[in-house]
Amino acid sequence: YKGEVCEIYYFSSDGGATEDGINVFSADRPYLAGKPDPFEDAVNYTLRSWSFEKSGKDLQTILNKAGFEIGEVTGIYPSVSRSGNVIALRFSDDDGQSVLIEGRRCYTILGLHNCRFDVVRDGDVFSFTGSGWGHNCGMSQWGAYAMADVYGYDYQDIIRFYFTGAY
Repeated sequence: YKGEVCEIYYFSSDGGATEDGINVFSADRPYLAGKPDPFEDAVNYTLRSWSFEKSGKDLQTILNKAGFEIGEVTGIYPSVSRSGNVIALRFSDDDGQSVLIEGRRCYTILGLHNCRFDVVRDGDVFSFTGSGWGHNCGMSQWGAYAMADVYGYDYQDIIRFYFTGAY
């Protein structure tokens, strides 16, 4: 990028959009810009769809084991990037305590596959549904595969798409 060697990242699949480096690795680099990724739709990739259910008590246990102090979780409030990926989660309990977890930890701490998901509460159960596998920063391996195999793009096209401004 501009004559310098890039520090790049790749992952399995993004489920529809990559993510800015600043939101994943605290890496503020212009070539790690999140964007919609239409290419994965052309192939049947691993973890195209996934879901998890956790009770408020389960979430309390997970968060307490990770060093956060919170009671039984009664609310989850995601912060979503311009790409549509979850970049932070605020958990709250009925006693007014809350915990904010940002970046990759907000989903890895819960055992979720990546940052492209929705969360819905139904009674005491929180349902997490998403698509993709990995951190979503940089190049999707399944997206690159689809670009080459399905659409006929070459490596330069793939680099230009996933690493904005890089060559």
